[in-house]
Amino acid sequence: MTEERLVADTRPMLLRLAYRILGSYADAEDVVQDTYLEISGRDLSDIRQPKAYLTKAVANRCLNLLKSARKTRESYIGPWLPEPAPALPSNDPEALAEKRETLSYAFVVLLQRLSPEERVAFVLREALGYAYRDIAAMLGKSETACRQTISRARRKLPPPPAGGDAAREAAGEDAAAAERFARQFLAACETGDFRGFVTSLSADARLVTDAGGKVRAATRVIYGSERIEALFRGIAPKGFFDGEASLIRQGGQIGVRLGRGSAAVWAAFFELEPNRRVIQTMYMVLNPEKLTRV
Repeated sequence: MTEERLVADTRPMLLRLAYRILGSYADAEDVVQDTYLEISGRDLSDIRQPKAYLTKAVANRCLNLLKSARKTRESYIGPWLPEPAPALPSNDPEALAEKRETLSYAFVVLLQRLSPEERVAFVLREALGYAYRDIAAMLGKSETACRQTISRARRKLPPPPAGGDAAREAAGEDAAAAERFARQFLAACETGDFRGFVTSLSADARLVTDAGGKVRAATRVIYGSERIEALFRGIAPKGFFDGEASLIRQGGQIGVRLGRGSAAVWAAFFELEPNRRVIQTMYMVLNPEKLTRV
């Protein structure tokens, strides 16, 4: 296999892998590019399984980057949210075998609860379906240790839906509910009337905003539907919702983007309660450095 063909065959999958782990599409691109530079000009005939080799290299680079980024995250102004990446490549044949719900924005946010090692092992297992022995080989650990790491990760996250048709049906219902709420929020942004949308929030809903100190925004999580509604009513007259609002998609999940001219001003996504009847958490990314691809 030529180097060019290897890159064409593996780049979309590696980008999706790195983005899930890092929560940053910019960092994912850098990690994947650095991995390809490592093999550039090499005789690839000595690599028995090129895809597995590159997956291991990307996973370990992501792990190292997460560990080195801890201090940066700790000094970040306000909550840290992943970079939205609605243009994430997902139309190649291998993407169909991946668990698409693990590319949704809400799921990438949930992954932030995990330690770097838990996140890498969990994504390799749950999103890409790697066997425990393969994950162990990639991370240089025993199979038992990998099983324990993934078990700890599962306990920190909501239980996944059952497999097969039930999982596909649940994913479809999640996507439909998220789109319904996104359209309600879109209409509220356009009219300035948030009363109808607020009824879609659970009483103890959370609003998490990420501005990184670059623009004005709440630096703490807003709790409760009444406080969220009061915030929206307060910032609407100040032009917060002025612009062109539209729907965007990431990993099968629908969100809302507000743009002015060619630039995105913010992007919003929703995490639903298990019954899909109300919104549990609303995420709004305002940091302009995280909106360049939206």
